[in-house]
Amino acid sequence: MNITRHNGTISDEDFQKAFTMYSQLQKNGKITKDYPLFTEYARPVIQMMIDEFAQIADAIVFETAGTIYMTPGSDNGFLGLSNEEARKLFKAKDSRELYLCYFTLIVLLANFYNSDYQSDAGRTFLLVSQLAEFVSAYMADIQKLSDEELDTKISEDGIQYREIAKYWFDKMNFDPTITELKRGSNNHISFLLKQPLAALEKEELIAVTDDQSIIRLLPKIKHLIEGSYFDMRRKEKLLHMLSRPLEDENASH
Repeated sequence: MNITRHNGTISDEDFQKAFTMYSQLQKNGKITKDYPLFTEYARPVIQMMIDEFAQIADAIVFETAGTIYMTPGSDNGFLGLSNEEARKLFKAKDSRELYLCYFTLIVLLANFYNSDYQSDAGRTFLLVSQLAEFVSAYMADIQKLSDEELDTKISEDGIQYREIAKYWFDKMNFDPTITELKRGSNNHISFLLKQPLAALEKEELIAVTDDQSIIRLLPKIKHLIEGSYFDMRRKEKLLHMLSRPLEDENASH
């Protein structure tokens, strides 16, 4: 791809500013208002060059809520991560945990955006306990399928539903004996807080309240879903990520 600068219409100074900002986005994934060149992004010529740099890397750049973000394009998988990188982000020790984290993400988004044609969030928050209940309900539906029906679904989706449903239900709904939820492990609420929700918080996609009871979507994920990054096929794309082959299946973590 030819960068527009080559036709002589963009100054060396502007090119340097755009490339410096792009390099910062590559390094940190975002630029905040305190960054010296932040206001330069308001200039169309700077936006154009940054967008051209990003297109080469199959990424998108956007500004929302006073922050400029760069995220992988829609062909780059979940946040542009390989399954091994996603395992580290979700702190998943094996494929069951990784699949369960992905499945939780689908359930979470389905409860904020409950229609393929819905472009705005239908709710402002979701209780962590509600998310656990919804995941349990989906898993219970899976377990109600006959062996033949379940085999067909596993074959069609490429997802080992038996394994992740068993793994989920092997955990208790809630452990009243623990005082710090994120230090627990063998219950649904602790799993959600420690792994999928913690990962999404780290990527500034959601926020969980200090009392660890309420989930809210942050501007970054709202922009991605309500804008052009996710289209009406977003659920299919997420399901496709679930069915990707796993690298290093037997690797220890």
